[in-house]
Amino acid sequence: MWGDLPTLLDAPVFNVETDVFTLSFGDSWRLYTRGQFTAFNQHRPKINDAWRSCKQLKTLDDTIAFFNSTDWAALDEGCGADAVLKSDFTLTEAPIQEADWTHVVLSRSDRGILTNCRSANNSVQIRHKCREAMRKITSELVNSNRTSPFSLPPVESRPLKLYQPEDKREMCSYWLPQDQQWCVANSISEDVAWWVHVANSNGSIGKKYLYSTANSQRDTAAEIQVIESALFHLQNWKHQNLTVLFDPDVDDRALKVGRGVIEVYENRNDGDEESKGIIMRYVNLA
Repeated sequence: MWGDLPTLLDAPVFNVETDVFTLSFGDSWRLYTRGQFTAFNQHRPKINDAWRSCKQLKTLDDTIAFFNSTDWAALDEGCGADAVLKSDFTLTEAPIQEADWTHVVLSRSDRGILTNCRSANNSVQIRHKCREAMRKITSELVNSNRTSPFSLPPVESRPLKLYQPEDKREMCSYWLPQDQQWCVANSISEDVAWWVHVANSNGSIGKKYLYSTANSQRDTAAEIQVIESALFHLQNWKHQNLTVLFDPDVDDRALKVGRGVIEVYENRNDGDEESKGIIMRYVNLA
């Protein structure tokens, strides 16, 4: 599911200060170009040739051999990041993608803004509390003079220690070839801020951008946290049974003005031993 990309990504750290940027989902201890979203800025003529540094694609024979292989491979994530970082380009990674494994019980697109509700519990009652909080936050964002939280200077910066693993004990991305993994030895993750990683041949740095009260709100009493994201990845949920429920009269105008929203959640209640599958639905609020 996609969020308000035009606003969230309208910041120099994405469109001026880097060559390639990618959106991660909290696994800050590794750096790679995400298959869900990676963008190549067209500032430098050779950026579209970065892939030529991939060992699997260096020659026509290499390419044919790779695509004739029956082994599974994440070419975009291993080879992609390795090629960018070894081609003297700047790669920026921002953790504004949300995934279902981060205790998300409900993801909701409302007036073009995507919010996700996290909770240690999952039930009809919890999801109801989530909807109330999500509607409130979205209304605040829509009615504000909305700008990207990354358009302000970072409140803190720290050097990052990147390394490529020398043996399996140092690996950080086990599905990728060892020689194409890039790991962060001193990664930082906070519940009140986004830490953006910026890496190139001159060194790497972590930049801290604070959540605004509108981008993220926690309700301790209700046991929920609502956070905005650029996109939501059904990483584990895609393997479950998916039920899609859409009103035949749904249109983009209703979604744009808030007469309807799109939701996705795991159909599970407290006490359920097994999930009842994933629900994706259009909700008519008119």
